[in-house]
Amino acid sequence: MTESRTLRAIARIALWPLAAVIVIFSIVPDPVRADAIVFLDKLKHLAAYDVLGFVAVAAFASRGNKWKAFALATAACAVLGAGLEILQGFVGRSPDFVDWLCDSTGALSGGGIALLLPWIRARR
Repeated sequence: MTESRTLRAIARIALWPLAAVIVIFSIVPDPVRADAIVFLDKLKHLAAYDVLGFVAVAAFASRGNKWKAFALATAACAVLGAGLEILQGFVGRSPDFVDWLCDSTGALSGGGIALLLPWIRARR
């Protein structure tokens, strides 16, 4: 199995548990008051979706469909983030548009890194 196929297989296994963890942490009450440390809350959103975007693109990108995989995976991450922000309004948390922007930005940057990883490795 080639290195890229191995990464794709690992990413496909990790994707759904990772998404589940993000869903759970997005709907359970936050033990740390988010408004007390606003920057930390936004950084958590950015980091979580950066990893999710990377794993989602790595799971489905191959030579022939890497741009399509990037577009679909990052769009799916953005939709997940928007849906969870809306859901937070029903579970006692406050939805925040800026959180969704951080989710989407993280998904784009993580997906972009996954997309560029083969090129970066080839240049070494």
